[in-house]
Amino acid sequence: KGVKSLSDGYKNGMLLKLDEINVLGGVNGIIFQLNVMDDLYEPQRARDNVLEMIKDLNIDLLVAPLGTPTTKAYLDLIEQGKVLALFPIARSVEF
Repeated sequence: KGVKSLSDGYKNGMLLKLDEINVLGGVNGIIFQLNVMDDLYEPQRARDNVLEMIKDLNIDLLVAPLGTPTTKAYLDLIEQGKVLALFPIARSVEF
C-alpha cells in the first residue's frame, strides 16, 4: 500500500498539471501525454517496462521514477543516454 499510495499521488498530480498545460495548447504547441506502467516494485519488471517505453512507445523521458532497486535495474540505460530520468524518488544514498 505504501508505494502504491505514493505513486498514485504523484501520478494524479502530474495528470492534473498536464491537463492544465494541454488545455492551454501545450508548450510551444506540444501536447503532453502521461504513460504509466506498474513495475510492482520489481527490478526486472521495471527494466522491461523502460525498454518497452523506449522501443515501442518512443518515450525518452521518465518523470519521478520511484525506488532505488527499480531505478538501479535500468541505470545503464540512463547512463547510455537512451532515456532521461527527471526527479527520481529514491531514499538510498547510492544515487
